[in-house]
Formats: sequence, structure tokens, C-alpha cells
Amino acid sequence: LNTSDWGKLIPELQAKYPDRPMQLLLSPQAAPSITSSASGVTGEMAFALNFSVVTTAGTPTPVFAFASSMALGLNVQVKPAATNPVLVLDITELELDLTLTGSQVGTINLAPIQSLFHTFLP
Repeated sequence: LNTSDWGKLIPELQAKYPDRPMQLLLSPQAAPSITSSASGVTGEMAFALNFSVVTTAGTPTPVFAFASSMALGLNVQVKPAATNPVLVLDITELELDLTLTGSQVGTINLAPIQSLFHTFLP
């Protein structure tokens, strides 16, 4: 994770901290909710994403933060195979919602970040 990786999405970050390593602190905000049924598993989780830049002095400096919630659904099957059964997981639902909770690098447009994530949705 490096500021240059975020340069196109957050130009002020790259301008203020050119080519610096970054740290991500992922903190759950509540216990996850998990439900199972005969057809699969669904779950929801809320968490905070806190991004920092590692300065030239080696000190992490907070630069932006998101609140996020994620929903995941899986169909779970055990299929017989020649030697051992095979566990098959099919993603049926994958949602990620982001809310900017703080920024020390100006305004951050969440639309391109959400769009990037949605390219990987089933």
C-alpha cells in the first residue's frame, strides 16, 4: 500500500506525501451477524478503515478514514470426488458500503472507489 497507488483517486494525498508507504487499520465496529440455512450462509459486518501514511521519520500519520458495512452470501456444497469430498462455495451476495468519516487530504470522491469494488461483485 503506497500513496502512489491512490494518486488517481486522491490526488492531494500523492501531492502531500509523494510515494510514501501507507498503513491500514481495520477495526470491527460490532460483532458480525451470521445466519446459516440449508442452502448457505449469509453474514454482515460493520468496520472502520483508518488509513495512515508512514512519514520519512517512520511515524504513521492519519490521512483518511471510512466507516463500512459489508454483506456476504455464500451457497455451500460438498461434492463427492474420486478421493476426497470437495467443498464448493458460490458467492451469492457481496455488498460494500463506504462512508467517509474523516480526511486530512481534502475532499475524497467515493464514487470511483465504490465503482472499483463493484467491478468484482458477482
